Amino acid sequence: MDPITRAQNAQRLLDDDIFKEAMKAVEDAILDQLKGPATPHDSELLMAMRLVPKIKGWLIGQVETGKVELMIRETEAKGRK
Repeated sequence: MDPITRAQNAQRLLDDDIFKEAMKAVEDAILDQLKGPATPHDSELLMAMRLVPKIKGWLIGQVETGKVELMIRETEAKGRK
């Protein structure tokens, strides 16, 4: 997929209220589990908690890559004129 299209799709996800609610719900559910008594699964919950910002960060990276690609293409197009 073209980097600019990927960036647009990633930005739509980041801006989407359902996506935001889903990420918040996952974070809240994990935190609720961690607030309870310690369990053998706490390390797995902590690993899952670390995934939420990584997902957001990956999407932000796609947006930034697309912006750079767009700037490069615009610069190249100006140079051809």
